[in-house]
Amino acid sequence: MRHPEPPARDDTPVLVCDLDGTILRVNSFPFWLLHLIGGRLPGITPGARVRLSLRAQWLLLRRKFGGMDHQVLMGAVQEAWHQAVRGDYAPADRFSARLLRWTRPGLADLLRQIAAGEIDAVLATAAAGEYAIGLGRQLGFRHVLATPRRLAAGEPINMGEQKLLRVLAFVAEMNWTGRKLVLLTDHLDDLPLMRHADAVAWFGPAAAMASAAALARGREFIACRALSASAMSEALAALSTHARSRPVASPQVPLPPVSMSLSPDNTRV
Repeated sequence: MRHPEPPARDDTPVLVCDLDGTILRVNSFPFWLLHLIGGRLPGITPGARVRLSLRAQWLLLRRKFGGMDHQVLMGAVQEAWHQAVRGDYAPADRFSARLLRWTRPGLADLLRQIAAGEIDAVLATAAAGEYAIGLGRQLGFRHVLATPRRLAAGEPINMGEQKLLRVLAFVAEMNWTGRKLVLLTDHLDDLPLMRHADAVAWFGPAAAMASAAALARGREFIACRALSASAMSEALAALSTHARSRPVASPQVPLPPVSMSLSPDNTRV
């Protein structure tokens, strides 16, 4: 009796993409704060608009002069936002659309392929889910792992080890375990992911790449910050070819649930 052939192994890589400084040429969070302070927010009552602006200014001052850390600041800004908008995310979507002007030009072709479903990719970012979900959707990502909306007291933002755990949980949920992981990032906050990825497309300063590569224990790195779209495609293809195909190792601590909450189109946050 002839047994059916096992399904072919999928050797195409999964891209794990950082947002700030990588897909975008800027850090989006300061732009969000400035938008809350003085930007146009149609649909919010004048009184709520003034209170939101004053609250954002006060929190910014506490960050600069009062020693408030970034995690506490983000949670407080999220809470101020929700008190003002009362569940309406349309103002955040307008802000996300403004951020598109900062998309890195060399990634245009890659983002087109991701939007078309030709490449499996996840946007994994520490940015607040309030605007990062809509921004990820507008960039073409079907899967977004962002800092949860309305961050609870003591709940970690999506960075460092927390981001690694959520990416691993997401990869397992999507049945992508064992496929190559190529990380696109620009900073050492993603060192846990660098050490786990098969290869790294580096968008940070060129001078910092050697240090990042040493800390990432010899992973394959390619400097991508200044590349054109065509050169970017060649560089990512080279990383995918050189990346080692290996099973995804299980972390030593329990994985958090991937779907902490869901957007209307099931985008993960």
